Amino acid sequence: MAAHDLKSPLTLISGYANRIVKNTPEDSLERTNADKIVNSSNKMLSIINKLLNNSKYENQILNYEKLNIVDLINCTIKFYSDMAQNKKQKINFYYYSPEIFINVDKVSICTVLDNLLTNAIKYSPTNSHININLEDNGVSVKISIKDSGDGFTEKEIENLFTKFFPFKNKPTQGENSTGLGLYIIYDMVKKNNGKIDLKSKIGNGSEFILTFPKE
Repeated sequence: MAAHDLKSPLTLISGYANRIVKNTPEDSLERTNADKIVNSSNKMLSIINKLLNNSKYENQILNYEKLNIVDLINCTIKFYSDMAQNKKQKINFYYYSPEIFINVDKVSICTVLDNLLTNAIKYSPTNSHININLEDNGVSVKISIKDSGDGFTEKEIENLFTKFFPFKNKPTQGENSTGLGLYIIYDMVKKNNGKIDLKSKIGNGSEFILTFPKE
């Protein structure tokens, strides 16, 4: 059955369960069971949406253009600043020039930045730092995003960019994660003539490094 065929009945189930939640006492068994149905339905809908998005991204026609990556990163940080502030996290962005250009597809690169930054926020603890570094050596542009999470083993690093890789790490405040994000990132970076690397040690966070050729 196609993913979109599952979406309508799940949405209906979630809607009925939400109605039960709103109209039953908090301490009742019906309310407890309805809450479980809502949570499970929402998780399944999240996975289905990821599947549909993944299919869309895999078949997406890219429009390459000259873009200032500094502006894109700053916009991404601004968009997710409230999410970081809710966990009392500080996002540091280090760069030497306000204008560094690369030739990429805007939609896919923004998706990559969105995924990496939200992952850094979700998997880093409260009162932590997230560091973003931007370097330009004249031949290529390197973007690194380092979090303060639990890190990954060497075996996990080898499989991290495969579809539906089962994460051992969990978001620090129970945020949703399906395992599709990093697969999408890997695919999009590759389609933009770039590469992605990961440096990570258990207990010492993770650093995702994107490298793109100059314009």
